[in-house]
Formats: sequence, structure tokens, C-alpha cells
Amino acid sequence: MAWACSATSNEGLVQKLLQTSIITKERVVQAMTAVDRKDFCPRGPYEDSPKGIGYGVTISAPSVLYMKSQFRVRQLMV
Repeated sequence: MAWACSATSNEGLVQKLLQTSIITKERVVQAMTAVDRKDFCPRGPYEDSPKGIGYGVTISAPSVLYMKSQFRVRQLMV
């Protein structure tokens, strides 16, 4: 499931994560489609793995970010 969702574009990444049911909420799909990962990590942005973004900081793997986002959407809707 995770780590097997890499793609060559932001749209492809979102589609793979949808296909594997890592993301299921339309609001999460809209948000992740609107913000391109390449704006935050220039090397391998669509690989489903954590990436360094400078200053010793990393951005989590997309599958982890999307799962967290879905949980947060659920909390906000209650």
C-alpha cells in the first residue's frame, strides 16, 4: 500500500492513493490536488517517501500526510 504509490505527477500521486484507499475524502482530494508537492520538495516530489526540504527538516511521505489529513477532516466535521 504505502511506498507503492509513487507517480510522475501530483495528479498521478493522488490517483494512486485513491486507488489504494489511502485517501477517500473528497475534501482531502481537492486540497491535495490544489497544492503541488513539487513546490515543497524539488527532488522526487511524487515518490511516496519522506523528503528533505532543507535546514535538516523533512516532509512526510504523501501517504502519511493524506492519512493525517483525512483524520483531521473527520475531526473538523464533528
